[in-house]
Amino acid sequence: MGRAGLPLRALLVAAIALASGGRPAGAAITSVELSLRSVQAFRGSNALLVRFEGRILGDTLVQVDYPLHLVVFEEAGGRYVRFDVSSGAVTGLAPQLLDGATSAESLALLAEGDPLAGVKLVFAGAGRVDVLLPPDALSGALGAYAFAVYEGEALVSNSLPVEAAT
Repeated sequence: MGRAGLPLRALLVAAIALASGGRPAGAAITSVELSLRSVQAFRGSNALLVRFEGRILGDTLVQVDYPLHLVVFEEAGGRYVRFDVSSGAVTGLAPQLLDGATSAESLALLAEGDPLAGVKLVFAGAGRVDVLLPPDALSGALGAYAFAVYEGEALVSNSLPVEAAT
């Protein structure tokens, strides 16, 4: 419990509203928008660094702690890595991702996959998240998207091809 009997979560929501220009707390939550501007992959001999850029890690997601998931998948076949910023990574096969992930498909991923060791969050800041994957986790042309879970619904970003960076 926070001050005057308010739950800590309510105080966080109020603080977000003040930081976002005084909008009502409810508006801060319902206006969450996930969108990717670019996704780049930097391949090394020991790891694959995937950089997500866009509106994916704003104040609302950080402060209220919506579970944020970053998904990278092979465009041929649908093998994927799903990284939950708060709890680690899993890998699996989801060919349904190849034609664009829906909210329901994204939620279904939460119950699928096998744990994947060696995945690390390298950087998380406003507008950018870098995740380190094992070098052999995925291959070929890749796609990626992000989603967050709020009140049982998946808020899904656009899906982009992963650009190979040099």
